[in-house]
Amino acid sequence: MLIAMWIVLIVLISWLALTELPAGWDGHKPLPYLIALTPFLWIPFTALAIVGACLHAWPFTICAVVMLIASLMRQSAYWLNDIKAPNTAAALARRLTERKARESGTTSDAARPRKSHPDHGQFRVLTLNCRYGRADAGRIVDLVRDEDVAVLALQELSEDLVARLDAAGLNALLPYHELGEPLPTDNGGFNGVWMRVEPSASTPTGVPIPAADVPTMTIPFSSTRDITFASAHPKSPMRGCRAWSEGIIGLRALIAHPKDEPREKYPTLAAIDAANRAAAAAAEKDGSRDGAFAQAGISAHSATADRAAHHDAAGHAAATTVAEAQTAQSSAAQQPERETICVVMGDFNSSVPHPSFRKLLAAGFHDAALTDARGLRPTYPRWIKWPRIVLDHVLFTDYLTACDVRAAEVPGTDHLALAATLTIIDHPTPLNAGAGETWPDSLPPLARERARDHIRAAHDEADAD
Repeated sequence: MLIAMWIVLIVLISWLALTELPAGWDGHKPLPYLIALTPFLWIPFTALAIVGACLHAWPFTICAVVMLIASLMRQSAYWLNDIKAPNTAAALARRLTERKARESGTTSDAARPRKSHPDHGQFRVLTLNCRYGRADAGRIVDLVRDEDVAVLALQELSEDLVARLDAAGLNALLPYHELGEPLPTDNGGFNGVWMRVEPSASTPTGVPIPAADVPTMTIPFSSTRDITFASAHPKSPMRGCRAWSEGIIGLRALIAHPKDEPREKYPTLAAIDAANRAAAAAAEKDGSRDGAFAQAGISAHSATADRAAHHDAAGHAAATTVAEAQTAQSSAAQQPERETICVVMGDFNSSVPHPSFRKLLAAGFHDAALTDARGLRPTYPRWIKWPRIVLDHVLFTDYLTACDVRAAEVPGTDHLALAATLTIIDHPTPLNAGAGETWPDSLPPLARERARDHIRAAHDEADAD
């Protein structure tokens, strides 16, 4: 019996190891399905550990317990913002506040506070897969109204559902929208974005992926920043596993400068400090301290990919006269490079265990449920409460944070709707350790990314001055 148990344990370990494949390798049938079920492997690991303990097979029991812990590591990220900083106290205070509010009756519709303040950089967003356009239009409009939604992303739309949404009053709540073009190759229908604020730009094809069009709408938030909202629906594995993986990873194109570019483009703080110390030593020798520090600053500044314009200006200044450099800097100041904050919502047909999805996160996206860290937000299937899996996501790039992430039921579709409140912040979004591409990266904080975020924040402060 023990031999059979060891065989079962080895099979389960191999199953869990599929989550550590390189990104793209999971695009082969039936790997997407097997990986999607790995969050439930804690059940057989627990059973094997109990049986092993009853049989006093301690080596076997220890192995089973270790794998049980390993199978839960990525899921723990949905409760911990950082492995080193559990949010237990904050969660407890929040739950006590919510309980008092329920007891005092302050959660009624009349007393419910607004969740969206676009003028102040706060947006309540909602995403839903409408299942071939069969979702209840009235319920969707009620959710938009009750949740004070400012941006709505829908997938698997049909022209009939769009008409029913209009008849139910969606245009009165969210008057601006952009729809993808209906195509025969759409996976269940086309995608759409509705917005309360008038956009400065919009397109039905924000990024080309082998799936339904990804419509985007952009609004200016400040003189230097725009916010782009997108609705995406990569193909399900049953429509082609390779197209499924390529569609997920392809959404990286929404980010101008992915974070997982070559390491030399994002040096660590230690490397920049070493460069500054070397410049200081050289300055003391030749008496040109200020000039040396300026050159070291340019090196550190241009190492960040999203500061390429500043790098070009610095190189031009070194090759031309001081007057020409001042003219170039003045011109650059008059036409600053606009930074785009991207929010992409939808049914991604994948979750953190899938290497392709983690590759998308590694490019610079943050998952709202991981950032909120108040537990799993599984959205599929709607008709049973357990077991459900995480397929729908609200992803965003730096300088946003997420809170109040929750799921809601909509009749007529097989997915739950997912809502989140996004707020503009003045510093890069903290990383969640569970988003690492591999186990070693997922356990400690990602040092290189944190260093890069620190560099960006320092440059932003310098630019503001």
